[in-house]
Amino acid sequence: MSDKHKVIVLGSGVIGLSSAILLQESGFEVEIWSKQTTPNTTSDVAAAFWLPFNAEPRDKVLPWSKSTFEYAQANLITDISSGCVTAPFLQLANTSSKMPWWADIVPNLKTVTDGLPGKYSNGFEFTTILFDSSIYMDYLVNMFLKQGGTFKSKVITSVDELPDGVVVNCLGLGAKEVFSDAELYPIRGQVLVAEKNGFNKIVLDPEKQMLIVPRKNDIIIGATVQDNDNDLEVRKADKDRMLDSVIDTFPDFQWKIAGAKVGLRPARSSIRLEVEIIGNNKIVHNYGHGGSGYTVSWGCAKDVVDLVNSQF
Repeated sequence: MSDKHKVIVLGSGVIGLSSAILLQESGFEVEIWSKQTTPNTTSDVAAAFWLPFNAEPRDKVLPWSKSTFEYAQANLITDISSGCVTAPFLQLANTSSKMPWWADIVPNLKTVTDGLPGKYSNGFEFTTILFDSSIYMDYLVNMFLKQGGTFKSKVITSVDELPDGVVVNCLGLGAKEVFSDAELYPIRGQVLVAEKNGFNKIVLDPEKQMLIVPRKNDIIIGATVQDNDNDLEVRKADKDRMLDSVIDTFPDFQWKIAGAKVGLRPARSSIRLEVEIIGNNKIVHNYGHGGSGYTVSWGCAKDVVDLVNSQF
């Protein structure tokens, strides 16, 4: 394949890998440049299930989310090695629950008022898709490599370090320095890793920042949503609050903590998915997904392919 069909993707989180894979399937030769790879990316910390959250604008997040849901149903949950499965999801509230703004794009979503745990009186439930990041990230890397992709361990600090041609920017928070995006900011997310205990439903209370995500080999408990906080150290106060909330809501289960992790979600007023020309570089930006990286990953990747094709 000639050099004009080669594309560099910056970043090897779920956004970078999804974009790279669809570019390969569209006929491009792809190389990923990244400082970190799985299991050391922000994507590896994520609880990683489908739920539009902390991402704008809604008129674009909606079709990107729908596209990802459909892609996962058709291509991922049918492949046991992907680590992706359908999973029951319950969101809890103490006040009357409104249907979420994205309700029309998923099947079987309904409000619930009976049989809820603790003092909860309202909620809604549907069948979501769990992207078990402890399995899924390796799956994406292997898919990328099998399709002829290559990795280069490289830290980019300036656009001056980029090669001429088309570059897809999936750097997440790294784009703040490299592309001088003052609008980009971190949302700190701390999670706990608990041992399996028979709990079998994803449960979220966004008001309490309480989350339970049962996976194949463990359970993720979380998660903090702390804007403009870039502390990567595990905080005991957050750990205690999350665990106490889970124990209080589901006291009939044993919650044994095996570890904790922290990641920084890359957020801005709107996801940046567009072309920018800088000298001889044609930059396709794909970053700023907030808490919806997995949820919009394949939908955004499809748009990346269209934008890259427009530059050749």
